[in-house]
Amino acid sequence: MSRTSPHARQSPTTRATSFWRRKPVHHAQGETTDREPLVFESVRRVPAPFTTCGPALPLLVYLHDVRERAASARRLAQTGPFRILYGDPDSSVPASAIAAARAMLDRFVVLAPICPERNRWIDCIGDLMAYITEAAAQLHADPQRIYVIGHGMGAYGAWALGIQHAGHIAAIAPLCGG
Repeated sequence: MSRTSPHARQSPTTRATSFWRRKPVHHAQGETTDREPLVFESVRRVPAPFTTCGPALPLLVYLHDVRERAASARRLAQTGPFRILYGDPDSSVPASAIAAARAMLDRFVVLAPICPERNRWIDCIGDLMAYITEAAAQLHADPQRIYVIGHGMGAYGAWALGIQHAGHIAAIAPLCGG
């Protein structure tokens, strides 16, 4: 019988998903358009002991910088919170700090959508919020505890989500942008 160490790290799940087909997209100004919704590829991580029978976990959404726009999911899984969970963090960071960060992230469902090529997060906030809402339901995350962090271009997206969808986003943490 093989046993898995409690310290073993699971790899993130990568999935390209479109949760809906053609439906109207409502913009912040109240306009409606019939354009095709954007399809987001994403990297997702659900903590190993999580079950759908227990309480829903909070959702941490990571919005990447412009350099990762249209990047592969494998590349995105080496940045942001995934770098702490699975990558090789900067050797100057004390091991105790990395362990504390990993323990904190183990209490979250983590979602990192990839911004489609030739787009910016602030240009697709309606589609992004619809994607986050559907992903939260699919991943059994608590819709009242959606936290958004963003770096660079992602920081602008975090600000935009926090402003345009304040009733759905519990908190934002924009880094190096805006």
